[in-house]
Amino acid sequence: MSFLLIEKYYKTFKKKISYNINNVIILNLILGNLNKKGKKNLSYSFLINILFFLKKESFKQPYIELNFRLNLIKPSILLYNKRRGTLIYELPRFLTIEKSTKKGVEWLIKLTKKRKTKTLMNLITELKNIKIKRGELWKKKENIISIAEKNRPFFYLLK
Repeated sequence: MSFLLIEKYYKTFKKKISYNINNVIILNLILGNLNKKGKKNLSYSFLINILFFLKKESFKQPYIELNFRLNLIKPSILLYNKRRGTLIYELPRFLTIEKSTKKGVEWLIKLTKKRKTKTLMNLITELKNIKIKRGELWKKKENIISIAEKNRPFFYLLK
């Protein structure tokens, strides 16, 4: 249902969105996380503006570029707290592909909503930073990886 609305807004592009299931899933995840108080039109306009920006910046199709940038920041592991006596260990667990893409989109949208300035401009600047491998999301992912490497000796506690 929502894909038909995306296609309606997407008519301004010369090429139509291909019906690849990964593209639909990612676009729906972004729309769901952008949605504020049931205002779907605002989230659709945000998504279309993001796609326009990606189309201007790169020669690829915009949804492929968006998928590429999300793949750069999505985590492959997450840290979970495990209590052993009085100590609490942060232990890594591997994520499935679906959960990692969902977590990457959630990180991106939460970071942009957290700032006080306009959400759309924050999204665009964060997407620029992802391409050059900088920014808060990139630091967050690197921080998780470093903590997971430090806590590797306690991996036996996951049982």
